[in-house]
Amino acid sequence: QQFMQLIVAGDLLGFSHLRGEFRRLHVTPGALAEVYIPEAARRFGEAWLNDTMTFCEVTLGSARLQSLLHDLTHNFFDEELQEIVNGVVLVVVPAGEQHTLGGMSVAWQLRRRGVSVCLQIAPNPEALRTLVANRRFNGAFVSIGSSRQLAGLPDLVKAMKSRENQSLMVAVGGAIAEAERACVERSGADLVTCDLDEALGVMGVAVSRPRSGRF
Repeated sequence: QQFMQLIVAGDLLGFSHLRGEFRRLHVTPGALAEVYIPEAARRFGEAWLNDTMTFCEVTLGSARLQSLLHDLTHNFFDEELQEIVNGVVLVVVPAGEQHTLGGMSVAWQLRRRGVSVCLQIAPNPEALRTLVANRRFNGAFVSIGSSRQLAGLPDLVKAMKSRENQSLMVAVGGAIAEAERACVERSGADLVTCDLDEALGVMGVAVSRPRSGRF
């Protein structure tokens, strides 16, 4: 609750004090990125639906969470870059998604597992087709946060699984994916899951144990 309040208020001094509390409690950057930030985003969404937060508060809060995740990613991987790459995957955030926080969170978690990530935000199908044709990926992830993106999902999947790349494994996850599983499965995706380790296993990607890192 305190974390969310400081994020919405943009209270940098208060957040600096909270970061000290995180250190005292041994909350790692990994936990902040994979537990606190996603949970705060989920609670922002619930607060918006329940009319306990305004649209402005939720939008600002989500944008600041995304900025914080970006800073964590930059600092963490600059300091703790792994030499061994366990695979190369594509992460796609479809055009029209209001926030890219989900895709960025997926990319963070994959990189912590030693996987190289190519993050594409709002690419058109033709650009995806060209990218997949010119690079060798172990698999692809699509992050769906809104039911509005389901209509365009078959075109994205078809672009990634073109005639030359029919064997490419495509996994779809996100806030709406499992709730709309039947619709997602009809898109041609190989897997519907929010479990990254399950998806990586299907793609044949061996992963390293995520590192805890440091602030």
